[in-house]
Amino acid sequence: MRKGRGPAKGKPARAVPSGRPPGSGDQWVAFRRGLSEALRVLEDGEFLIIAATDPNYYVQFAGHGTDGMRAEAVSNTYLTGKALLSDNACQALQAMGWRPPTYVPVEGAPPPATGSPNFFIDARPPVPYARLATLAVRTLRTVYRIQHPQDLRYKSFFLAGDAIRLPMLGIPREAKSSDRARTPGSPGDRADLTVTGRFPDDLLTDWPGTKPIAAEVIEGTLRRRVTQCEAALEDSVWQLARFYSMVRRAPEALDYVRRLLARADNPAKRAGGYLALGQLLEQQRRYAEAEQTYTEGLTIRPATGPIGYLLHNNRGYCLNRLGRHAEAETHCRAAIEIDPSRHNAHKNLGLALAGQGRYGEAVRSLLEADRRWPADRRARRHLAEVLAQHPEILEADPTLAAPAASGESVRTGAPDDDDASVEVPVSVGPPMPQAALPGDPQP
Repeated sequence: MRKGRGPAKGKPARAVPSGRPPGSGDQWVAFRRGLSEALRVLEDGEFLIIAATDPNYYVQFAGHGTDGMRAEAVSNTYLTGKALLSDNACQALQAMGWRPPTYVPVEGAPPPATGSPNFFIDARPPVPYARLATLAVRTLRTVYRIQHPQDLRYKSFFLAGDAIRLPMLGIPREAKSSDRARTPGSPGDRADLTVTGRFPDDLLTDWPGTKPIAAEVIEGTLRRRVTQCEAALEDSVWQLARFYSMVRRAPEALDYVRRLLARADNPAKRAGGYLALGQLLEQQRRYAEAEQTYTEGLTIRPATGPIGYLLHNNRGYCLNRLGRHAEAETHCRAAIEIDPSRHNAHKNLGLALAGQGRYGEAVRSLLEADRRWPADRRARRHLAEVLAQHPEILEADPTLAAPAASGESVRTGAPDDDDASVEVPVSVGPPMPQAALPGDPQP
């Protein structure tokens, strides 16, 4: 995770209190149980932030798939004034099991490959969800002094930015405020029709003390309501499809995604639908069908942005599984051209090159993937396999020996300045500090 400020020193106002922490015990017990369940369903490349409404205290979690889960608790790096944690509070966090911050972000410089500017824990599989939830609640109550769970808000989202609903938390979800005008005054003003409680034909006629509303105003309001209802229906269908995917009921999930595709007329939504459909087919190891689905998604519009990256990357992954390594190389390189900062296409490119017998190039791509995100150990595992089968690679290129042995990685042609500016575009956003959690959802 990257952040923006350095830890402040001076007169911290926070200290660890003695005695019983504030708030209703029953409410916190229910919240802890809900949080444990929410963490259990958090998948690879999905994120959850739980924050106080004021001041800016928060804990956050990132699903890392087969590598477990990252948990973080805000440190003085992002706190100011009276919100600063005292030395006692920082020591208490470490006593609970949190690892201390390992670096201070420097503007313009790439963050270290490991560690965090916050207090953090990397939980390896099997992830102790209940223990992480208990730790988070204890941190919020005893160190950050949150009185009640209702003083918290949550935000959860997928790597590409799509929001995720986690109703089991039992706390409000951060939501955007409505941009519709709500002009005070009589019912004849341009207010939300729902507020007036009257039918459109009432509004077209005189109302005591008011002027009738023009037909086009009512039409526009009703059209907005239809659009909102359609959006709510679409969101519910997506959530149902996600649920079926989580519980490994892939046929039902596929059915609902296909329904959404049949209704979608927006090119971006259709491309995203084909991406979701392909991922579900991958869950069932139906790689040929998934590859064809990604192909259809790539024909909808020019492949750009996160969706374009994933369509190319995932198609390359499927082609590797099908033994079509030369084709896989083309799509992995296309994904890297869209976003060279993400590690997964570098890893899949390494497998495609190894499949063609180009082992030296494969080693460099796998090292680049490992450099981009060392927490994903799959690239290093593939690297070890290639080197074990072909030790002559290190003899031919001795410059690879040190990074291959130490866990460091070599730069592969990109200028230093480009490397320094690369960051994964996942913004936690207000009211949180700007942050990025690296990750990729595909194998």
